[in-house]
Amino acid sequence: MRAFDAVLVRQAMKARAISQTRLAEALGFASQSAVSALLAGKRRVTVEEAAAIYALLGLDQPAPGAATSPVPPATARLRDSAGLPDYGIVPVIGIAGAGRWREAVEVPLGHMPVPANLAGRGVFGIEVSGDSMDLLIEDGGLILVDAGQKELAPGGVYLIANSQSEATVKRYRRDPARFEPCSSNPAHRPFLISDDDFSVLGKVIWKSAPVL
Repeated sequence: MRAFDAVLVRQAMKARAISQTRLAEALGFASQSAVSALLAGKRRVTVEEAAAIYALLGLDQPAPGAATSPVPPATARLRDSAGLPDYGIVPVIGIAGAGRWREAVEVPLGHMPVPANLAGRGVFGIEVSGDSMDLLIEDGGLILVDAGQKELAPGGVYLIANSQSEATVKRYRRDPARFEPCSSNPAHRPFLISDDDFSVLGKVIWKSAPVL
């Protein structure tokens, strides 16, 4: 990534009528003073912070053949004054099995851009492994989980954990209340909520999948 250009950033902020306070909020900084210190050269700008600022201001378009910049480090939303489509950056923070129960791994895997209406507080990405949901989510696909949506609704897909802190993704059905796979593999079977002490970690609100 090219060196951080505070002058260019100030110009972009002015052109888009974006204040330091607004930029600080989008980046997840504690206060406007953090942005002020960055722009004044009083605080070191990390590579991730620079990438986040450039991305949010639309300054991250790479030249042909150039390597892409790192994705911003925190959930962020921003719309410029010209009315260009806004987007959000959400963390991909873990792995959940879509087949057998597997240990939930809360290790940062990176970040990804998503439509701004999906990038809210408590929304995070999960890389799914396994084939028990492959009719909806391919092995290796990415999903967005909204931790604020935990009320079970018939037909909804949820990230859930059992009493051993193992996580999986399944669809919820009623009568009887159960979580079921959506798989091309007949070996996967639904299981009743009464089978274990389950907790709902959030509802799946978006998905992507590998092209190949």
